[in-house]
Amino acid sequence: MIALPVTSNATNASPPRHQLILDALEIELGGAVRRSRAGRTLASTTFTLGGLLLRPSLALVRYDALQIADLDQSPLDLTPDVAVEVVAPGEQVDQLEDRIAAYLAAGVQEVWIIHPRHGHLYIHSPGQVRQLRPGDAIHCSLLPGWDLPVKSLFDS
Repeated sequence: MIALPVTSNATNASPPRHQLILDALEIELGGAVRRSRAGRTLASTTFTLGGLLLRPSLALVRYDALQIADLDQSPLDLTPDVAVEVVAPGEQVDQLEDRIAAYLAAGVQEVWIIHPRHGHLYIHSPGQVRQLRPGDAIHCSLLPGWDLPVKSLFDS
């Protein structure tokens, strides 16, 4: 067996549970936005927001914003409509709260904070925070009529 050095990318990799949640969101939310022609979802894309570089786990961006963006450049100089963050084990609460504030200050309409270990999520929007538990459903302001049972995110 050959021993390879551990790279920073390998040590910063998301736990499998996070990937399963993101896969479920990409299938359900990503599929819905593509079918409705409302926009697209982008995974692990870095955005320039209010002078900061932020990389949500998943972002939803409207088609009209994508059409004027330079999609060959990173970071993207546009504001996503929805930013999704999956909370990592040991993540510092103050850093998470700073990112939520930065997203909202930059004009992100909704920030979804998913807590895999606790099986719930919070949806932050300007002036409002909603907690959703497994018996609830996620609704997205850009997709009228679409919903996703919270429980389905945590079924592995």
